Amino acid sequence: SESSAGIGILAESSADNITSVINDSGAVIEMPYAGIGIYLDSLELGGSIINAGTIVSSQADALGIYAKMSASGSLATPAATITNTGDIKLSDNGFGIFADNSIITNSGTITVDDPVLNSIIAIYGGRSSQITNTGGSISVGEGGIAFYGDNTEMIISGGTFSTENGTLIYGENGTKIIYTAEGTTLGNKIGIYLDQSKIDFGGKNFSVADSGSAVYLLGAN
Repeated sequence: SESSAGIGILAESSADNITSVINDSGAVIEMPYAGIGIYLDSLELGGSIINAGTIVSSQADALGIYAKMSASGSLATPAATITNTGDIKLSDNGFGIFADNSIITNSGTITVDDPVLNSIIAIYGGRSSQITNTGGSISVGEGGIAFYGDNTEMIISGGTFSTENGTLIYGENGTKIIYTAEGTTLGNKIGIYLDQSKIDFGGKNFSVADSGSAVYLLGAN
């Protein structure tokens, strides 16, 4: 129907055909009724997504880039790659990038439309994913999360992050994080939440708002 959620680009890998999707610079995928901008299925077989353009939605619950395993897929060395050098602009409860068992690289912009009223999770990597952030800009809004890892490795070496009323990093289930970005200011909530996970700051300094907590540790870390 006119108001139903849709998919901008749907791609599926097969044993004989490893798919590759490129949203070029200057190209725009717009989701007026939420939905998914780029969707890669059967990622355990391989495949790649490159977003150098724009993915945008003004509706809640949209996903910019979504990559999932098939029902019969099994975990292995991450076979799919996702690269964002473009812009992903979302509204409330959105996910900029959501992927399992993938290599995720970001140097682009992932932002929420109204940081006072709305929140997003900018990058989620689960099930043995690898997240690398080398630059770009991320804003997540009230209660949002910039980087969410579930049994994932993260290397955050650069970028500008606006998480004053949200969380910069949430790691659980053995997530390992190396954080060496410069000039980070954590907000007035918990900046980094670790549940049975570890972080190495590499000797870098960061500042914390008066009412905030830099790092919260839960369980064995």
